[in-house]
Amino acid sequence: MEDSRQDFQRISRYDIVLAVLYGVVIIAGIFGNSLVIAVVWKTRTMHTATNYLLVNLASSDILVLLWCPRTYDFVVTGSLPKGITGDYLCRFFIADPMDILCLGVTLFTLTVLAVERYQALVTPLSTKYKLNKKSVMYAIATTWIASLLISIPDFIFTHVDGNRGKCVSPLGPEVDVGSDKTYVVIAVSLYIFIPFLVITYCYCQILRGMFITQTICAGPANVNSEKRKLAVLIIAVTVVFYILFLPFAICMLHVAFTNRLAKEYTENESNVEVLKVLSFLIVANSSLNPVLYAFQSENYRKGFRAISRKKDPLSDQKTECK
Repeated sequence: MEDSRQDFQRISRYDIVLAVLYGVVIIAGIFGNSLVIAVVWKTRTMHTATNYLLVNLASSDILVLLWCPRTYDFVVTGSLPKGITGDYLCRFFIADPMDILCLGVTLFTLTVLAVERYQALVTPLSTKYKLNKKSVMYAIATTWIASLLISIPDFIFTHVDGNRGKCVSPLGPEVDVGSDKTYVVIAVSLYIFIPFLVITYCYCQILRGMFITQTICAGPANVNSEKRKLAVLIIAVTVVFYILFLPFAICMLHVAFTNRLAKEYTENESNVEVLKVLSFLIVANSSLNPVLYAFQSENYRKGFRAISRKKDPLSDQKTECK
């Protein structure tokens, strides 16, 4: 009895800490991403393909934060109702399908951003596949359609576990993969590994052009400090991608191939707690993206200051390295 009481207290403290962290991340993320959207919306000179992609990224990140499963999981206590009602609550609120859908849009948008920056910096003379204000809308629509198609099985397989009264999802913290192993492998590959390879290639080529061949941002109008700032931003993007997404993907693949977590959940909750932490890191990324992609831009900083002073942020915009 004493051991059970200690376990309950430990789990309660763990959940309280997670709840506080989620609250901070969600509030900061929604505020930061909303600022990004507001700056682009009010600044006509920033109506470019790159900034439209950043707006799409900010929008998907806001939805990730709003649909964060742990937000509703903290509110719902006890067992969920069985049947269609419970499955509906799991699929659209408590479990991860809606969040996975929006997260997929974020990942695909990051990939399109990497390709767009590659075309702008490495192959600036090639216009065949270059994004403009019109074609970027098709790219944005593709990120949503592709993510929706990939996430359909997640909506289908997510349900209420009758024995535990908890949501079970192929890609969620409380997972029971079983026959869904193939879907886990395909989803992780399409959502994480393939975008990771594309992003890494594009940014490595950009770094190569800046520091080895010196064909990017070269000339008297671009000083070395600007090159270093761009390099820091690119490296930060890649490192964050490594740190926040790959651990979760590797852990999910491990769970899928060992197929042990459903049993271990009732015996040892440490495995589920690890997955919850890795899930939190992914959600935290949605609040970090404004810092990595926008807050380091002088144009965005001026836009933020202009909005805070309720001025029109159209003047005194600096043209950055493109």
